[in-house]
Amino acid sequence: MQAVTTDSTINGLYIGYKDINPPHQWYPLALLTWGKSEYCLEITQIGFKILNQYPGYWMAFPPECRTGGVYRGKHLPATIDKRMPSGRNDERENFEFFNLEYQQLDGIAFLSKSGGRSGIDPFDIYPQIAPDANGIHTFHFSPGILPESSEFVRQIPIGTQLQHRIEQDGSIAILKDETAIAYCHPFFSHLKFTNIDLEVEQNLDKPYLGMRLLLKAKVSGKNLYHSDAFKVWNSLVYSQ
Repeated sequence: MQAVTTDSTINGLYIGYKDINPPHQWYPLALLTWGKSEYCLEITQIGFKILNQYPGYWMAFPPECRTGGVYRGKHLPATIDKRMPSGRNDERENFEFFNLEYQQLDGIAFLSKSGGRSGIDPFDIYPQIAPDANGIHTFHFSPGILPESSEFVRQIPIGTQLQHRIEQDGSIAILKDETAIAYCHPFFSHLKFTNIDLEVEQNLDKPYLGMRLLLKAKVSGKNLYHSDAFKVWNSLVYSQ
């Protein structure tokens, strides 16, 4: 198996799902990791509960996972594979927006920044990022911008530092001059962080595929993934 990604900070990818029922919480259903010779897909404990609640979604996962087992193989699970870029020329703009080299066609790095949304199923993708020497985990994501802030956001220069505020429902508002302009993806609400620094990396005049802002989030936290939401089904320890 060839090298999975050129980005050594990406330890894995979570397949997530936003519940269709109020309060519309987001859950990590499964974790994809990899070694030198195979991929590994494990269902999280909360994922087992959600998938049993909506059994039709089990069809998106390998048979081994449906009985609490672990998928191991040289090929990506179909739910991930169908989100991979194909190398078409019309995908070049996708890579440019996320500041990735198109020639490398690094699908794992692409999914880690793009969110992996697809019109064919309700799942999305968020990465498990390794910390640097200073204990900082660096994520990239495109936030949902509040409609009333669209014109204001358009004028924010690249490199601008943004603030955040944790709301009563646990969601994380993104602030500019103490005004909420967007919200972090609910993935971040599950992280056991001590601090988040947000910086604007891209800001398009016209949204591209529904995306205008690309943010870099530097997240501090010694036990970032030590949340029950990330606990895999067949392990008594938290995934690292």
